[in-house]
Amino acid sequence: MNSLSKKYIKGQTLLLVLLSMSVVLVVVLSIVARSITDVAVSSREEEGVRAFSAAEAGIEQALFIGADASGVLSNANFSATVTEKGRSETVFNYPTALFSGESATFWFVDHNADKAVSCGSGMNCFNGSQIKICWGTPSASTGGTGHSSGGNQNPAIEISVVYKNAGNYLIYRDTADSYARTPANNFSAPTGKSCTIDGEAYLSYKTIDFASVGVPYTGNSLQYAKVRFFYNTTEAHKVGIDVSGSGSTLPLQGTKIDSVGQAGDANRKVEVFQTIGETPGIFDNVLFSGGGISQ
Repeated sequence: MNSLSKKYIKGQTLLLVLLSMSVVLVVVLSIVARSITDVAVSSREEEGVRAFSAAEAGIEQALFIGADASGVLSNANFSATVTEKGRSETVFNYPTALFSGESATFWFVDHNADKAVSCGSGMNCFNGSQIKICWGTPSASTGGTGHSSGGNQNPAIEISVVYKNAGNYLIYRDTADSYARTPANNFSAPTGKSCTIDGEAYLSYKTIDFASVGVPYTGNSLQYAKVRFFYNTTEAHKVGIDVSGSGSTLPLQGTKIDSVGQAGDANRKVEVFQTIGETPGIFDNVLFSGGGISQ
């Protein structure tokens, strides 16, 4: 074999070695890059879990002390803000959409720090002459779930107003249904269609004038109104109250807690709305008479 052939073979060997090294280097770099990515993803996931846990801890702390809260949990920071809703306002949107059989309570009497009913100094109890209840998703009027066709899932409501008169607790009931059902349910028609409460659009509304129905509304007589939904078994709908034309404002309806947890670059937010609560459903039917419920 001549020297030229030997040089040619050596050149091929070097090229093969370089190519082999390049392949090995690419594989190694790929594995390293994948490992770095996996570590980064795992780290972000771990930070996200810690941030979420911290946000939940902020909610629990705020609920426990009844005020804003901040702190550190497992090297994650949390900050929770508590905001009162409804107090001294004329409108309030119930925070949760409701299915048939579920109800929302709007309070007319205030509650102190111990959640006990109070209309004393610093409390704000409602003494207005009327209320306006708005309910239903506007889109329910189309697509086979509205007024004109296939509206058997369009929600109807029953409004139960509990009030106090001469030491007795009484109840006034009214109903509203914007869909003509077959067979008829004998619910009354809504006062009107389409209303908006604090930017939230509703399908229908019902106005109750207390003087015209014989319900006393001064002297902290009104206690609360419970709105119960019917027929909407497949789609939840929202409800709200508007007392802007009543001459009075609402008491506290609940508190909203926004908690943010932060761990590394991860941020998580948890939002909770704590309502005042409501009486058990059986209370509405403990005693019945033509004149209402008596204590």
